[in-house]
Amino acid sequence: MAKNVFPPKSYADIHDVPYRYQGHVHGKLDLVCMRTGRPYVEPDVDGVVGLIDDTRFDAMIQSGQAKVRTLNADRTRMLENSSKLTIAQAMAIDPDVERMLVQLDMLDDGNVPQGVVAIGIFMAKHWTDDLIAKHGPHDKPATLRHWRRVRGRAGARHPREMIRWNGKVPRGAYRCEFLQDRLAFHIGLGKAGREERKAAYAAFSAELDRINKGLDTDHAKPDVPYKIPHPGTFARWWNLAHDEEITKESLGDEAARQSWRGAGRPLTAEYAMHRVIIDHTRLDVMAVVVLDDGEIVAVGRPWLTLAIDVYSRAVVAHLISFIPPCAWTLGETLRRMVLPKRPPKDEAERWPVLVQLRGKPKEIIVDNAPEFRSHAAERSIRASTIGMRHCPIKRPRYRAIGERAMGTVNRLVSKGVPGCTIPAAEARRVGYDPTKHGLAEIGQIEGLANLAVSLHNLEPNSDLRNRQPALMFHKDAEARGITNLADLDAVMRDFMTLVPGHQITRSGIEWKGLRFAGNAEVLGLLNDLAGLEPASARRANGDATATVDFVHDPLDISRIHVWNRASRDYVELRCDDADYVDGMPLFVHEMIVESAKASAEAFGTERERIAVRDRLVQAKRHLDPEQSLKQREAAMRLREAPRLRQIAGNVVHLHTAPSQPVSAYELIPQERAALTKFDMEVLNRRPDPRTDGKQRRSTRTARDAGQAIKPAAGKAGEATSKTQPARRRSVAGGYK
Repeated sequence: MAKNVFPPKSYADIHDVPYRYQGHVHGKLDLVCMRTGRPYVEPDVDGVVGLIDDTRFDAMIQSGQAKVRTLNADRTRMLENSSKLTIAQAMAIDPDVERMLVQLDMLDDGNVPQGVVAIGIFMAKHWTDDLIAKHGPHDKPATLRHWRRVRGRAGARHPREMIRWNGKVPRGAYRCEFLQDRLAFHIGLGKAGREERKAAYAAFSAELDRINKGLDTDHAKPDVPYKIPHPGTFARWWNLAHDEEITKESLGDEAARQSWRGAGRPLTAEYAMHRVIIDHTRLDVMAVVVLDDGEIVAVGRPWLTLAIDVYSRAVVAHLISFIPPCAWTLGETLRRMVLPKRPPKDEAERWPVLVQLRGKPKEIIVDNAPEFRSHAAERSIRASTIGMRHCPIKRPRYRAIGERAMGTVNRLVSKGVPGCTIPAAEARRVGYDPTKHGLAEIGQIEGLANLAVSLHNLEPNSDLRNRQPALMFHKDAEARGITNLADLDAVMRDFMTLVPGHQITRSGIEWKGLRFAGNAEVLGLLNDLAGLEPASARRANGDATATVDFVHDPLDISRIHVWNRASRDYVELRCDDADYVDGMPLFVHEMIVESAKASAEAFGTERERIAVRDRLVQAKRHLDPEQSLKQREAAMRLREAPRLRQIAGNVVHLHTAPSQPVSAYELIPQERAALTKFDMEVLNRRPDPRTDGKQRRSTRTARDAGQAIKPAAGKAGEATSKTQPARRRSVAGGYK
């Protein structure tokens, strides 16, 4: 086996680690690491760790694990030897590379001796006028001799070896280890604290100044004061301290991931409508609504919802509304996704495929917003046999296709529109207020969005090798066809807003100040549901009523869908005021109602109307003074009614006064007969409440009948208190 020979001033680069060749030991390569001084060893087929042989080294060179490089003590030469610059890059760094390379190749091809005189004679003879016109005069013979020695070798001179690195080599670190340590500390401290560069430099220079003066308690005063670096030097190192690890420590893992890590493998789809991304954002434009009386009201920035096909990058549905994203938004986007589109007339005639950008998706990809996590949305999507995939949390690049389309359509719609939002600093500078300058109505924004979506679908896309999204969708639709969604109305009702427990009468349903009716529909509902109502809920006059649930579309309140629990079906009721509510969103109707209420309040407040009503009541009461007096007397009697007492409470006012000191002398009456007054009360005859009432009644009855009154007898041999006089107590306290 032939041995590997290493040229002088060369080394082996194994796994980006330099190893110096020391020779062969027992047929093995002795390669010593230039950093640690340890030999390069590997386990062999038997698992014994040892030096490698030439066969293994040849295999490493073939696989690219090992490379032989030139060793040069000069840092500049080491830089150019290790660089991987191309010829064009070398020419861009140093324009004289070509002239130097031509001169050295001429000397190598002519086998000119390495002498100043020989090189001078050769160059004077062969450096012709054409070469002078192209490259200028040749360099000095001594310079050429030096270049031949240090810049490559004959027959293998690369343009990168011709670069002169004067002023192009990055500066090294400070030679003073202490300054190097403090510089790294303050840069890291400033980056971690998100401080400004000037603040970090101020702390760094102030610390060095304290150390030089011997005022720092953590560091001793140096014999030779440290030189404080210039702010420009600090700024250069501050800017160089910018990598993933520093960003992670200063801004967090998420910022480092978004700034330094790639998006990973993009979403892919095998065919059109295989995967569809649904996302929403606010449009950068302020919209207005024109009310019935001509008043213009700014309603804010509308929401833009897009559905983007991953395979063709085409926008297959778009929605603009002022309703915050909810389950209904998802359902409305799905409905528009499966229905034919209505692009502008000219574009539809030129590209009919714009109408056919539709179909049932196999899987939709959404974020983790609450409207996409609701149980109602998940059940409705699964019932439609459509899969739903949620993006990883805090990974917006997962759906980068949708983010790109969202930004494009938002820019096409909003840029240049009156009322578009601009940065706050620019708005203050030009005196621009989007709420005052916004003149775009909702219908106008819808038209702009329709044009913007058509333009997006017709623009070449770099992800599709500069082919149009509409073209890609059209080719796949011709090959596979378009899948339709079965029972779209049932799916849409699952996403509508539910209003439970509403009353329906023979006049229909009153809701939001609107009446929804239909002779045949209302009669059918009452016939089916009125008999199911409890007797207590029926009206006394016999009018048929029922309690129902209904759903409505927030974007179109011209109709509602009432649930018939008897036939288990929905019945559609339309609004009587069809001209007013035709295609009107719910929020616009509520805005009109509020505006009308404000106008009525401005004309006459509620307190003023109450005062007028009070004057009417007082005028009626003064027509009959006698009747008014009777009403007041009845009112005074009703004040004591238990029910009114229960409502109004006990009308008793408790007055409290501060306590005053009193004595027993003030409590005991000081009269001469005070002692006998109490005795007389005790000795006085008192009737027995249990028998005295009965005795009086029997006496009265006998008197009325003319009978003699007989004394009531007690027990045998005993005298009762009714038949014998009361015993008197003597002065001594005994009884007689």
